[in-house]
Parts: sequence; structure tokens; C-alpha cells
Amino acid sequence: MMRLGFELPRHVDHDFSKKTCQTMNTISPSDFEQQIENLLSLAGRAVCSDPSAEEFTTWFIRTAPKVMPALLAKIEPTSAEVNKFLRVAALDLFADLPQPAHDLQRVKQPRPGRNDACSCGSGEKYKHCCGEMVMPPLFGNINLLRYVLDAYPKTRLGLVSSSKASIDELADTAQQWNERGEETRVVALLEPYFAGSGPLAARLSPLFDRLMESWLTLGKRAKRERLLDALVLRGDRSLQSDALQRRTTMLADLGDY
Repeated sequence: MMRLGFELPRHVDHDFSKKTCQTMNTISPSDFEQQIENLLSLAGRAVCSDPSAEEFTTWFIRTAPKVMPALLAKIEPTSAEVNKFLRVAALDLFADLPQPAHDLQRVKQPRPGRNDACSCGSGEKYKHCCGEMVMPPLFGNINLLRYVLDAYPKTRLGLVSSSKASIDELADTAQQWNERGEETRVVALLEPYFAGSGPLAARLSPLFDRLMESWLTLGKRAKRERLLDALVLRGDRSLQSDALQRRTTMLADLGDY
């Protein structure tokens, strides 16, 4: 499962990393993770409005210091270094977020030439702006799709099945929603993947597991049985095996050996 895995930035500027580490030592991990959670939740909503990279950067610079102060607590808020860091972080996050307007795919941002205007919208040349900073993706170990889908109303979740969203990230999103008691959202998200009468491929196996768990919690035994029938009829050999194993377990739970 893809959980919070925040990595500290490594900058060309030696002072920032030192101060950031000092900040990290003054705040509990749970508080720090909650600030990350809050920021990414807002970012997921923001990207649903289909902003440009420059619009998202402006939003991030305005929002991140308020929502995630732990990262910048030891830095002067007017510091050019901090503004530069925020611009780079914004562009990295924007590039990593699945975009609803692009079939829930990540949109690769072209890297400007050294003498081109920086894509963050600062008006400076790239070599004097974001090109000066070197840092790994801040949220590279986190399932960012979940934050985007958190912003979807339940009535819109059925449209995801026709997108190009990652199956692994969808399964992780469903797992996290199950843990939060949001089984009805899981069902709205995953049921359409198994609808219709066409063939079903093994790549759907992680979604099958999450959907069956949600229906179990909701007491939907008839729906579970119908899905098993569908997988035996329409699934490839791998999915047929999954369905038969699941049915064996369900029968054993009823004492039918």
C-alpha cells in the first residue's frame, strides 16, 4: 500500500536543508503527517478544476505555508529561497498528480531551456529560478490518486472506470477508503469495472478483492455471489481461479465443505 513517505528536499543551497531538519525535530511525526494530509487533500481538489501549471503554482505558494507550516517554520516567509523552493515543489506536485481532465493520467511538463522563462510564472530565466534547485519528488511515495478521488462526488466515481487511472493506485485508494469506513464510495468506484457482458482480465484482480471486502462489510451477499458467477463466466483463467478460491472460502465459512 502506498502511504505517506515524505522525503526532505536536498537543495543546492546548504542553509535550507539544515533549517528544515531543525523544523522536523520540533514537531511530532503525527502532526507533520496531518499537515501533509491536509495539503494534499486541498491539492486534490485544486487539480479537479483543471488549472494550468502556472495557476497551480500560484495556488500552492499561497496555500502551502498556511496549511503545512512545519516545513517552513524556521525560514523567513519573505525569503527568496523559500519562494523558489515553493515554486519547485508546486511544479513537482502538479506533474505527479493524476489529472481529471487528462483521463486521470499524469501530464509531463516540458522542461524549459536554461535561458527560457521559468514555467512557474516567476518571470525569471529558468537557470536563475527553479533550475537552480535540485530536490527529489516531495510526495513520491504517496498514492496521489486517492486525494484526487477524495474530491470526487460519489455520483462521479462511476466515470473512473472509463479513464486510464492506475489499477494499483485504485486498489490502494479502495483499501484506504475501506479502512475509513467508506465502503459505499468503494462500491461506486469499483462496480463499473465489472459491469456489462464483456471479458474480464487478470489486471482487475486487486479491484475484485477490494470490492468483495466492501460488499462483505455492507452485507451484500447476493452481489458477491453474482460477481463470482460473472468472473467464472467472463474472467480469464486467473480471475476464474480467484473467484473459485473465494467461493470455496465463503462456503467453508458456512460450514459447507
